[in-house]
Amino acid sequence: MIGQIPSSLTNLTCLTTLDLSGNEFTGSLPSLRSLSNLEYLFLTGNNFDRWKLPDWFGKLTKITYLLLVEVNLYGEIPSSFFNLTQVVLLDLSSNQLKGKLSSSVLNFKNLESFYLGDNNVSVDFHHFLSLKKLKDLDLSGNNITFPVMDNPKCETQQQFIMLRLSSCNLKVFPEFLRFQHQLGYLYLDNNNIKGLIPRWMWNISKETLSILSLTQNLLMGFEQHSPVAPWVSLENLDLSHNMLHGSIPVPPPTTIIYFVSNNNLNGELPPSICDLLSLQLLDLSFNNIIGSIPPCLEN
Repeated sequence: MIGQIPSSLTNLTCLTTLDLSGNEFTGSLPSLRSLSNLEYLFLTGNNFDRWKLPDWFGKLTKITYLLLVEVNLYGEIPSSFFNLTQVVLLDLSSNQLKGKLSSSVLNFKNLESFYLGDNNVSVDFHHFLSLKKLKDLDLSGNNITFPVMDNPKCETQQQFIMLRLSSCNLKVFPEFLRFQHQLGYLYLDNNNIKGLIPRWMWNISKETLSILSLTQNLLMGFEQHSPVAPWVSLENLDLSHNMLHGSIPVPPPTTIIYFVSNNNLNGELPPSICDLLSLQLLDLSFNNIIGSIPPCLEN
């Protein structure tokens, strides 16, 4: 569909679901404050004129799923927006939002999935450690401040399933990761993390981690030998485009996709590479590998 959203839409006051995503609507979004029964609102992927989040969003207090991906939003998130206390899934990705994310985000007690990637918002990560239902979090491309961990054990810390912290100008591994035991997906790519990958990093989420992306950093090596062996569910590991040196690290036998290209690795391919029976894609390009290709890789 093309053109502007008709203002007559706002007469449908009994609506609980409104999905206008994936169209080519232009112009401005009419006020939806009259649609006070809305629980699901999807506006993703339209060509609205550049707009700010209006205060009337705070009137839609029954909203549980709100998708505003790539809709030309800009400016700060208004305080009224945090009245949406029933929201379970909130996606504001790929806009031009800025400013500081208010501590009022703590009002989102029911929030399970929050996607803010590809904006320019300043975020205090400490707030998200208090949202106990939150499992999926994408803050890629924003400015993040991490808390100092006072409790060395942090047994009650919030546990995430998916964390995407790509392109956040991180310089070290965030300390709170030490205490994450349920991660399935962790993205720390396109940052400035340098030095050795700490030993504790390989003890996180041993039973659950499936995808780990550390590509496009300044990593030089590991604090321990064969660090990835403990992960029993790992399927996708990306260590490419770093400064890793020494012998080729071999991932767990469950690995399906393994990228370790564009490093300074050297020596021969280790025999244990043949134990990767699930491997479907292996990229070792742009290293200093010598010797012959093992027969197990011929097919």
